[in-house]
Amino acid sequence: MTLEKEMASRSKMLDAAIDAALEGRLEQLSGPMKYHTLPGGKRVRPILCILACELSGGTPDEAVHAASAIELAHSFSLVHDDIVDGDDLRRGKESLWKKYGNSVAINSGDGLFSLSYSEILKIDADSEILVRVMKEFSKSIIKMCEGQSLDLDFESREKVSLDEYIEMSSLKTGAFIEASALIGGILGGASDAQLEALSLYSKNWGLAFQLWDDFIDFSSESTGKTQNSDIKRGKKTSVVCHALSSLESEDRKKLLEILNAPSESTSDELVLEAVSLLEKSGSIDFVKQMAEELLSEAKSALDAFPDSDVKNILLEFADYCIKREF
Repeated sequence: MTLEKEMASRSKMLDAAIDAALEGRLEQLSGPMKYHTLPGGKRVRPILCILACELSGGTPDEAVHAASAIELAHSFSLVHDDIVDGDDLRRGKESLWKKYGNSVAINSGDGLFSLSYSEILKIDADSEILVRVMKEFSKSIIKMCEGQSLDLDFESREKVSLDEYIEMSSLKTGAFIEASALIGGILGGASDAQLEALSLYSKNWGLAFQLWDDFIDFSSESTGKTQNSDIKRGKKTSVVCHALSSLESEDRKKLLEILNAPSESTSDELVLEAVSLLEKSGSIDFVKQMAEELLSEAKSALDAFPDSDVKNILLEFADYCIKREF
């Protein structure tokens, strides 16, 4: 089977679990939650969880409720992200807050977060395994919130180093991706050495995933979210952080002027000027190359596992991060 078919077969199982988790709730709550969650998205985190479980000797069924919990928690974070960022689009349609308003969106996000823990409790495993899963899950969500705090702090700072950005991304994006792999490995019975390999795979893959997100904002119009919103909001992405340390004084000053201007006064012409400066600095290509190198390191970590069909899927899955344009 192709990677798309492999992902689709696991997504079908995952969607059934998510649908069941959302059923039986008040329509005023379940309607907005379904609107935001059921259309899908990339589903990379829950599929990674299922694949890591299989790679470690388990079955998809053993990981499906953990995967459902991961997707519900991820969806909750996106609801709140869109409110904070003021993004009108999510997955190619109106974001939840834009369609229903802030109050309904915040309440729906809280509901998704609560349901994620209900899904964890559905896992059919002994208490010791369940506690390990719960610890990894909770720890990763706290790290994700810490990363978001750093991201918000960066918006008010004139300069952020690339190292600082990587630390933020490792918390905001990487920690939850790492937890997805580790939880799958724990449920599949992975050894300590195999869990370490899954950690290295997912850490590098997770950071590469974020860097590629930064890159494709300038290379694709099919991201399914508001394009150039990061520039208008003055966000310090990896591309911007590298550019601010690479550009000459006058160019750096101009880029900062654009980034620091109120979003409503940042015209399309100014956005294009900022993009031109980022291209001039070589930062867009630099971030692309860095993401590709991290992906190579991630795939090497899987050498700790014997060859198998699932291992091949995970190797392709890593490449999927780079090949995607959304």
